[in-house]
Amino acid sequence: MKRLPMSTTHRERTCRRCGVIFLVLTEEDAQSDYCPACRHLLPPPGNIRGQVRWFDRRKGFGFAMTTDGRDVYLSRHQLTPADARQVHRRALLSFRAEKGRHGWQARDVHLLQLIPPE
Repeated sequence: MKRLPMSTTHRERTCRRCGVIFLVLTEEDAQSDYCPACRHLLPPPGNIRGQVRWFDRRKGFGFAMTTDGRDVYLSRHQLTPADARQVHRRALLSFRAEKGRHGWQARDVHLLQLIPPE
């Protein structure tokens, strides 16, 4: 495959996560080690990803497990009303984990992907 000459403002980089070569077009791209697709998948700064272990909609709470194995308390008050109706076991979440009176608690929870319930 023939490569086109690069302009002085554009550079190629290799994504640290998936290994794909991507073109750096903006200053934001130049500051990242990840391709645009992987940047979209990464949690926002300060947030982490997790998966719902269980959630009781009637009681309005449950627990999620972070990618590093921590259990985090999950309250319906930290979800949007639409997400609170759809959350179930194995759903993927993005949230901030804060140490509270009763252990780790999820704040600013966003439902990322619905995995069909078992």
